Amino acid sequence: MKPTIENAPKLFADTAKKFDQLCEFHSILEYIEESKTREELKEILKLKTFEYFLFGFGGSHLWVRQIIREEIGQQVIFVDFN
Repeated sequence: MKPTIENAPKLFADTAKKFDQLCEFHSILEYIEESKTREELKEILKLKTFEYFLFGFGGSHLWVRQIIREEIGQQVIFVDFN
């Protein structure tokens, strides 16, 4: 697995929300780092709920996008499984 941080998340001005965003972002990166296979990562992420990020799997990759004011924003993480 090759994770790439493509863009830094855009953070809320509100300190509490900013902290929550950073915790979610960090958690996603930890799940990616700790998973040994695509299937393991998929199972872990299926069990999680994220307020500020949306993810999806393609044929050989995972993408993570930020949710900003209920809109899907920029891609922040891309993981290549090849």
